[in-house]
Amino acid sequence: MQDKIYLGIRNHDTGDYYVAACTLPAQIGRQHDMRNQVLLDPRYRTVSRIHGMIERTSRGFVYTDSSTSGSRVGGLVVRDSRVALQPNFEIEIENYTISRVEITPFVVLSTTDKLDEVQKLEVLPGRGIGVVEIGAITQRYPDRKPTVQTPGATLELLDLNRWTNWDIETAGRFELTDNHPVWVISERSRATVRRNKSIVPKTQERTQLAPLDVIEVGPMRFEVLHPHEPRVVCGYDRCHLLNPPPLEANCRFCGRHLANAGGFSRIL
Repeated sequence: MQDKIYLGIRNHDTGDYYVAACTLPAQIGRQHDMRNQVLLDPRYRTVSRIHGMIERTSRGFVYTDSSTSGSRVGGLVVRDSRVALQPNFEIEIENYTISRVEITPFVVLSTTDKLDEVQKLEVLPGRGIGVVEIGAITQRYPDRKPTVQTPGATLELLDLNRWTNWDIETAGRFELTDNHPVWVISERSRATVRRNKSIVPKTQERTQLAPLDVIEVGPMRFEVLHPHEPRVVCGYDRCHLLNPPPLEANCRFCGRHLANAGGFSRIL
């Protein structure tokens, strides 16, 4: 199991704030590289391409600065050296503050209309998760292969918290508002959007969601979940929506008995 940490990233110049889910060791820098899990704006020239790294050791968290301009930890300048971190640490780099945050995120799971699992991402504070046409990503990054390789998949989930993705056109996005998941429809989107099989009016810009809700955009399904939450998918061909267990119950959407509708359990 990967060792994960959630980092709050605040840009004091712009006021932008978001949370990044990182696997340790977490590398920080301005080089546009997937190895930099915290990607800082390269317009700040005092931020090095690989500025520093956060690791977990048997004694706790450690930060290693590998930059030319240094970082500030606990009010002290750290340059090209290693320092122990407090459990709720803050690291200052240029105009950024990077801090450890405790959070239990929602998960959005993408499936095809045949319920084939495609992709999943965590909805974290900030700009959230975008639902993007695969062609829009390849047009922006011609050398990048789409994350989604499943036949029939036309949309991809994209982490909008990375500043390089902010201006990519989306069909809509999932975000957190007061720790509740929300679906935000794009003004330019022409796709029909359904929440639990009911059409979401295009005039309804924001739709508050609940765990086990299903958003459908064209042929793609997006399930809103808590991590490791057990649920049942109703197997009736006009439903395919999520229900809390047990199987010996009726579907909360179509009313059919789950055990007789071809339902099955899926656990993240």
